[in-house]
Amino acid sequence: MEEMNKKQLIKEWLLKNCVNAKGHLDLSHLDFSDFEGDVYINHMKVKKNLHQDHQVVKQSLWQYSQKVEGDLSQNNQVVTGDLYQHSQQVEGFLQQNYQTVNSDLMQNFQKVNGEFYGHKLDGNEYWEERDYAVVRKHKLKTITKEQLAEMGYKLEDDRK
Repeated sequence: MEEMNKKQLIKEWLLKNCVNAKGHLDLSHLDFSDFEGDVYINHMKVKKNLHQDHQVVKQSLWQYSQKVEGDLSQNNQVVTGDLYQHSQQVEGFLQQNYQTVNSDLMQNFQKVNGEFYGHKLDGNEYWEERDYAVVRKHKLKTITKEQLAEMGYKLEDDRK
């Protein structure tokens, strides 16, 4: 059987067996944790809303090349590794709140036609401009040679 025919049969089965009382296709609570391979749910076309919440992923979650004509809301993410957000195309409102990232957060090449609300800097921080983004940096505190000596340090002469 041809691949598209299989997919069409699966779609028809899902629409027959997985539409809830409100008329929504509900694929919630599928547990693939005993499956050793990757799970692909890409190239989907949705006429109304696509809900992706409460995912538990042991390795990486890839969401890229999204084109959203409404709003894109990504809230309360907890990421152990890096969070990359590059070149997103959203025609509505992009909301990303309460992200917890234990490594680096990279948001590059964003084009914002409306207001941009970013991280509020602490008193000892400033934005350093780069070609592709701005980077949050900590301001250096000034200290004298005498203060260094009192703390048990000696400044090396690096003008060799």
